[in-house]
Amino acid sequence: MTAVKEIEPIPEILDLWNEIKVCIDTMDIDIHKFARGNNAAGARARMGLKVLIVRSRELRRLAINVNRERILGRIDSRKKK
Repeated sequence: MTAVKEIEPIPEILDLWNEIKVCIDTMDIDIHKFARGNNAAGARARMGLKVLIVRSRELRRLAINVNRERILGRIDSRKKK
């Protein structure tokens, strides 16, 4: 049985994820207000969606880069053996 190697959490990923959660919570309030007739809340919700798209894209790119680095690290460690 092989031991599972503990990996340090990456703060940038967690920070982006927390930003996304805050954005969603804020939009939830504005979307409910918009549904009840507050047009200004609809504008805020649309702006929040733009921010959500940007932050999600950043998180996706960061996750891909981290995954690549981990894979390359595994390949490099195998070559050294």
